[in-house]
Amino acid sequence: MTMLLKKEMYSTPLFGYELLDNVFGCKSKFKMENLQRYGDSSPRGIASIILSNYENQRSSLQIPFSNVAHVVLVLNSDAIDVFLDAVALLSKFTWNKNVVVFCTKHSLSPMELVQIYHCKLAESKFIVQGNTYQECFQAAKHFASQEKAIFIDSQFSYQFSLIGLATVANEIIETQENTETLIIPSRLFTIGSLLVGGVSIFVKKVKPATKIILARLTEEENQGLFPDILQVGWKSNVHKDATLHTFFEHLDANNDGLVDNLDTKAFIREIFGQNWEFQEEERVLGFADFNGIVTEEYKKAWEEMPICGSQLTKYLSEESLIKQNFLDQVVSITETEAGIAFMRCLEYTHTQADGRGVLSVAALWNKKLGLDNQQNVVGLISGGFMDLISFQTLLDYCLALSGYNFSIHVQVPDTTRSVSKLLQILGANNISVYDVTFDRTGNSSVYGANVIIQCLSKGFEQQNLISQILIAQGYKASIKSAGTDPSQPPNLTIFSSPVCSKSKTDNPYVRRDINQITPQSIHLAWERIKGNALRTPTYPDKYYSQICGCKIYLKFENIQKTGSFKIRGSSNMVLRVLEGSVRPKGLVAASAGNHSQGVALVSYKLGLPCAIVCPTYAPDGKLNYTKKYGAEVFKVGSSLEESAEYAEKICKERDWLFVKPFNDVDIIEGQGTMGLEIFEDVPDIDTVLVNVGGGGMIAGIALYLKTIKPKIRIIGVQSEVVAPLLDYKKTELLRPIPVGTTTLADGVNVRIPGGVHNEILRDLVDEYVSVSENEIASTIVNLLSSSRTLSEGAGCLGLAALIHKKVEVKPEEKVCVLLCGGNLDMSTLKQIYEYGLRSLGRFFSIHLTSNDSPGNLSKIISLATQSDLKLQDVKHIRGVGDINWNEVTITISFYSNSFKQQIQFLKALVKEGRRPTIVGREFIKDHELIYEPFDNLLKEKINSKPSHFLPIPLTSTTDNNKVLS
Repeated sequence: MTMLLKKEMYSTPLFGYELLDNVFGCKSKFKMENLQRYGDSSPRGIASIILSNYENQRSSLQIPFSNVAHVVLVLNSDAIDVFLDAVALLSKFTWNKNVVVFCTKHSLSPMELVQIYHCKLAESKFIVQGNTYQECFQAAKHFASQEKAIFIDSQFSYQFSLIGLATVANEIIETQENTETLIIPSRLFTIGSLLVGGVSIFVKKVKPATKIILARLTEEENQGLFPDILQVGWKSNVHKDATLHTFFEHLDANNDGLVDNLDTKAFIREIFGQNWEFQEEERVLGFADFNGIVTEEYKKAWEEMPICGSQLTKYLSEESLIKQNFLDQVVSITETEAGIAFMRCLEYTHTQADGRGVLSVAALWNKKLGLDNQQNVVGLISGGFMDLISFQTLLDYCLALSGYNFSIHVQVPDTTRSVSKLLQILGANNISVYDVTFDRTGNSSVYGANVIIQCLSKGFEQQNLISQILIAQGYKASIKSAGTDPSQPPNLTIFSSPVCSKSKTDNPYVRRDINQITPQSIHLAWERIKGNALRTPTYPDKYYSQICGCKIYLKFENIQKTGSFKIRGSSNMVLRVLEGSVRPKGLVAASAGNHSQGVALVSYKLGLPCAIVCPTYAPDGKLNYTKKYGAEVFKVGSSLEESAEYAEKICKERDWLFVKPFNDVDIIEGQGTMGLEIFEDVPDIDTVLVNVGGGGMIAGIALYLKTIKPKIRIIGVQSEVVAPLLDYKKTELLRPIPVGTTTLADGVNVRIPGGVHNEILRDLVDEYVSVSENEIASTIVNLLSSSRTLSEGAGCLGLAALIHKKVEVKPEEKVCVLLCGGNLDMSTLKQIYEYGLRSLGRFFSIHLTSNDSPGNLSKIISLATQSDLKLQDVKHIRGVGDINWNEVTITISFYSNSFKQQIQFLKALVKEGRRPTIVGREFIKDHELIYEPFDNLLKEKINSKPSHFLPIPLTSTTDNNKVLS
């Protein structure tokens, strides 16, 4: 089954990270099923159901699987088949099989309606047959036999799914035979029993000595931070509309946020073309109630689904697995512990885990297991789906717990000068301020005010420092934070076993010419560095293929050790030196962050001291991780060139080796190993998009690929703000970039690229393009949601170029996009994410003018409740703009599930006689088309009954003018 699944499911990576080993106190690796196709381990089980039924029917079908045109399902009127809609979705969108669903005419539950909707998304054909389930079953089986179709016999679905999920364990053992402890996560055990049972039973049968630990979320905290309690969110990665909320909107014919029996009967007629009983009692449901009913039905279906006269779930219960010695230990994780682990997983592995998958990380991070530092431990990250709004909520919560968000409460004289001085102190200490409020009541004196300042910091250390500074300057200040200051793990100081630590005196190190880099030398480089660097996966991506109009492959170098490709080049250079006659005394590098971490990790693994020089704009997050590898860090210079000058000065003073970031043959050769991996993974690749800073990476990749296959197109992508190479192929001149220029893509902020590889940049790169800052920001959010991996600004330039049509591609063209880095500070991610949500229709703000009277705000919020919006913020502005003395301008921000949901609320406001203005709508692509229904209604109301509308504030945006013109 493992071999069958590998054709359509991914063999996911099993990766380890030195910094996490240092935190956990053991040798750890993670099986990243959050990177699985569709973002969860569950599709393995669903695919196994389809493939296993085919294998059972192969002799009667007498045709290869690829030639089977149909899959036949039966909607069980006696007991709900929890797998039915998932089988339909995968059959259609993974294998392009036509789906036929047989059913009897019976009373349909809300959950069955959801399944029917998902089958409709899979373009299924529905056939009503028979008066009983058995009659319908036999009719479906006969139809499948006649049509040479795969018949899905649901009575075996649990067993087949169990086999598919057990392939996770098979891959773990194949990759790391010496696994001593395996951690399996579980949220709702009944729903997760197949994964826990399949993995634990397989491992114990093959490697009985392996200790199996179940990490579970405490039952009372199962529905808080991670709302996808049923673990079905991954279906929306198969089809974007396979969500409960989208189905609810589909049912809601009146667009009023409510569903009644007429709505459901209309849906049934839409599917079956005839009237059909839905339920006996008349019900009107909002989304929250509808969601609750479906959730309970789904849980019950898992608990009661009959299998061959018995219940497999009883055999796979937690108690049964412990009794049979398939589980050795169970640890409980609190919601707070899971939340912190969610963010640490994002920071260290640069991947997103869901509410179940994160539990194995939490068990290790919170030292629940009592492991020793030599033990080989594998944690299973079983899924990564996270709704956009849930991610934002969780990120805010985790930032507060981790010391990134905090408030300063300080008493100052009630003057503008005193507040200005206070803000200057905060700015001088790199504290970002996002809100300031004043309390002139209570404990404040007549001449003073209590100022509450909401801030972003880099952690508890920075919070404590600013508190000390304020108190030292005489302020009565206190710091308030949601989290507590935990003891931080020490930086790496104990050197691991050195790799190639002894020099070979008979083979002196010789610097080479760029022409000596060949495919053969790059193969040797890959063998040289494979002990330091990970072989990152290259996966096809259906979502981006549809968006970009070609066949997209993503190379996930953002989950590389140190979060960047830089470890490849630095490892190759230093290890080549160690193969020579002189062992360096230490390593020095100049870098904005990623190269510094690569050099620091190499120095740690080889037992060498390390010094890093970075420009003043280098992100603190990257530098903090550099320090964690034990490196000495200097912030010198306003550009990378100035930092390099200081680094060379250190080299001369200490007689250490200078590891250049890009202008070195060994570095370029090491980066070329990515080209080797891309070609091995996708031999018929047509185009590769590579992000460009100094040009070392694109030079190495181009040297390999263009030599192997000259017709491959190599495209370099830069930030519009720092794009010195944009005209290079025509003029051989660099565009001048002012000193001190900053960009979200800090990793490619190189004013003067090139060097020994100038000819490569000119002759082997086919084209250079650039992308804007907002295009980079929106791509970061989009990529995190779709791929469950985190990219920094410099890491996703190629993808941004494709999404925003900066590169011409053909429908059948195979295009590989390199995601080269994932080191993005969490507080920066928060800022970027809010922008991304707005552009995707998941967040919006409005201005409106209202009577300043009690109860008026509640009327507005009640309309938002009917539209199922999530309130984010409310602000009142009085006495400003063209408003009357008894009026107020209100700014309200909401999270939404779609633009349609926003428009529903906006139209409700208009019908109530209000005139809302959407803040920042001009930054949303196609906003005039998106908001056209709202705009039209507003114009109609203004023209027909202008007296019903309140005056427009003087501060209104140009959107009002657009609406009224």
